[in-house]
Amino acid sequence: MKKKALFCLVFILIIAITSVSSYAEGETGDIERAMPGLAREALEGADMGDPDSALESIWTHLKESAGGILSETLKRGFSVIAITLFCSAAGTVYDDKMPDIVNLAGVLAVVTLCVGGSGSFIGLGRELLDELDAFGKVLLPTLTAAAASGGAVTSAAAKYAVCAMFTEILASAANSVIIPLIYAYIAASAGSAVFGGGLEAAAKIVKWAAVTGMTLLVLAFTLYITMTGVITGSADAAAVKMTKTAISSMLPVVGSIISDAASAVLNGAQMLKSTIGVMGMTAILAACGLPVLRMGMDHLLFKAAASLSKPLAGEKLSGMIGALGTATGMMMGLCGSMAIMLYISVISIMKVVT
Repeated sequence: MKKKALFCLVFILIIAITSVSSYAEGETGDIERAMPGLAREALEGADMGDPDSALESIWTHLKESAGGILSETLKRGFSVIAITLFCSAAGTVYDDKMPDIVNLAGVLAVVTLCVGGSGSFIGLGRELLDELDAFGKVLLPTLTAAAASGGAVTSAAAKYAVCAMFTEILASAANSVIIPLIYAYIAASAGSAVFGGGLEAAAKIVKWAAVTGMTLLVLAFTLYITMTGVITGSADAAAVKMTKTAISSMLPVVGSIISDAASAVLNGAQMLKSTIGVMGMTAILAACGLPVLRMGMDHLLFKAAASLSKPLAGEKLSGMIGALGTATGMMMGLCGSMAIMLYISVISIMKVVT
């Protein structure tokens, strides 16, 4: 009877070890197929199993693309300066007869140039958010399944539930609340540049609401995921230890051997979990590289153009250009919040206690 039980256990362990290997190939392939387009471009030809190779590929891709992005940014900057020069010349011609019309024309031209179209920093940020959200919906369940197969059933499930909930909240808030607030900030800044009054104060309030909302979401997520990990991690560790002890007790002669073999299967699952996690974090970094570089250059452009245009077109129009730089920074912060949340999610699931 014991021989039959031993044979069955060994057979099950062989199947488990083989399954872990096959599962690894399938799951890593799913992660690669789900990567955002920019991530696939940046990681083309890189060895995804080697973090150094992946990081080198990302850096090379950024260096090759930086020239084109800088050229586009400078063209946009020259266009903004040209608008301010035109407004300055028009203000000189009309003296004090049409200052509001001149400001209105300049503000509309700058906003149309820098905010209109899908290629604007808002369109770029929205696209990045959608891609990160879609990738996270594949990465996190896959990573959770790998962690659960390594024995962290309770903590992996609990952390996945929290991560999925908060990333979905942030994605929904981004599209329905925060991005509209960024548009409202730009509109209020434009109105302040043309009409003055209390619109400048309104713009500050809108900016505060958007930044505070992003900050609170990330802080709440970090605090909650930390508390969840502390509670559930010890439960998983106790369950795995109890199972190994039970196997050793039921089969005194070979129980320890089978227990060690079971540990090898769990260790294989842990390695798979780490592989998927590293791939996921690398893909997130690769997806964010070019958009963040582009938005960062736009941010510097708007701030520099605001300083240069102040002596030419006055404080109102230069203030509007500076507000576009602030709005670009807000969009970068929103994309960074999503990336940070995904990073924390991946790391927390990778570090579940077993």
